[in-house]
Amino acid sequence: MDQTKQNMPSLEILLDYLCGILNYDAKRRLEDQIQNSEELSAIVSGLEVYFNQIGQDRAKMEAYIKESGLLPEEKMNTGNQPSEKSTNTFSLFRIAAVITLLIVSAVTYYLLVDQNSVSELALAQLSQPYSAPEVVRGDQEQVTELWSIAGSYYSQKNYQDAIQTITEIDKLDGDDPRSSFYLGLCYLYQQERNSHQAEIELKKVKDVRHFLGIRATWYLALTYIVSDRPEEAKPLLKKVIEMDDYKSKQARELISEL
Repeated sequence: MDQTKQNMPSLEILLDYLCGILNYDAKRRLEDQIQNSEELSAIVSGLEVYFNQIGQDRAKMEAYIKESGLLPEEKMNTGNQPSEKSTNTFSLFRIAAVITLLIVSAVTYYLLVDQNSVSELALAQLSQPYSAPEVVRGDQEQVTELWSIAGSYYSQKNYQDAIQTITEIDKLDGDDPRSSFYLGLCYLYQQERNSHQAEIELKKVKDVRHFLGIRATWYLALTYIVSDRPEEAKPLLKKVIEMDDYKSKQARELISEL
C-alpha cells in the first residue's frame, strides 16, 4: 500500500492518459504502473466511466473535483496545459473516494435519464384525454342531465367543474363505476395534477367486471409512473398486456423502459 501511494501519478497525468495526449514514454510508464497495481487500475477504470459520461471534458472533471471538496486546493493543477510531471502525489484513499463518487453520480444520472424517459412516455399518453362520458339509457333523469353537463365540462377541459358535477352524480348513483373512473381522470388531467386523489378513485374501478376496469388499470399505472413509483406500475402494465385488449401495445413499450 505504501509503495502504491509512493508511485501514484498525478491527476494531470491520468487525465492526459485518458485524453490520449500523454507522450509515449510517460504513457508506457503509466501503463506499467496500471498493470502492476489493482488500485490504480480501478482508479483509471473509474475515470473512464466519468469521462465517457461527460465526453472527456477535462475542465468539467477538474471543476467537479474542486466543487466536491475531496481534494485540497494545492493538489489541483488549475491550468489547462497538460503536464507530464507533478509535484504533488494524491492520497490513494482520496482518489478512491473521488472515483467512487463519480461512478455513483454517473449511475444516478443514467437512472434519472431512464426514469425521465419513462415519465415522458406516460405524460405523452396523458396528453391525449380519454373520450368524454356518454349518457347511458336507463339512468335517472337527473343523473342523465348531470352526465351531460359533466361531459361538456370534461370535453372543454374544465376538470374542476367536471369533478364537482361527477361528485354530485356519485352521491345519487354510487354504484356506477363511471363516476370513480372519470373522477380519477379529471384529477390526472388537471393542470396541477392530483395523483393521490386520482389513485384513490382509479383503485375503486380497476378490479370491477366492467370494460372500464382495464382502462382504470392502465391509467392507474400511468399515475404511478408520473409519481415516480415505477415498481407499482409494473404489475398493472403486465395485466394490461395479458388482457391484450386496451393499450396493450403502449403497455409493452412502457414496461420495456422500466
